[in-house]
Amino acid sequence: MTKSHDPSTKPVAHGQIGKFFAQLRLQLQKLSLKSKLFEEARKRYGKEMAAECAAVVQKYVDMVSNTIVHYVSVDRARSTLDALKACGRVLYVNEEVAATAPRGTGKKAKMTYFTPRPECYVNGVLSCQKLDEEYKFHRLVVDLQAQADDNAEKPEFTDTKRNACQWKDKDGNWCYAAFRRWRGEPLVNVYRLAYGWYDLWSFGGVPDESSASAV
Repeated sequence: MTKSHDPSTKPVAHGQIGKFFAQLRLQLQKLSLKSKLFEEARKRYGKEMAAECAAVVQKYVDMVSNTIVHYVSVDRARSTLDALKACGRVLYVNEEVAATAPRGTGKKAKMTYFTPRPECYVNGVLSCQKLDEEYKFHRLVVDLQAQADDNAEKPEFTDTKRNACQWKDKDGNWCYAAFRRWRGEPLVNVYRLAYGWYDLWSFGGVPDESSASAV
């Protein structure tokens, strides 16, 4: 069963801000700034420095606010193709490509959907390489089984939020799966990808445990 996660509406607490200040302090110490110059800059431009830091924080908070998280139960006993067949959508699927999709582990998954940063698009198109970088930036990896089971559990989500994922096969070809409604028909496409992505899509993945452990 899929459960959605909605961010708390409570204002940020002093303790949360304190934890961020501790991280900021460590980063400033790594710069090996000179005390006299730092103090002079703080006196002259302290308000501007604080405002710029706050704007950066707002940027990342906005990024998180555009992220959708679903907690979904995943049937790992079946194949990726069977998961796609069970999602209740019309299949336009290359079975050989579907077989190359990364398989996750565990019966529970934290499916996370993100919208790429605007600066990643060139003339409204997101390249496959840029999307790959966005997955890394968001510390997510593809888990097509989990995404298929999530779309099966919440068909109304797919109907209003077209979502996709992409990966490389062993030969270095970009591949994709896309869940959407087209001309009234709920469908899923799985093929090799020759071009990039328009800004109509959100992309799904699960937390990359290797990235999390490195933080």
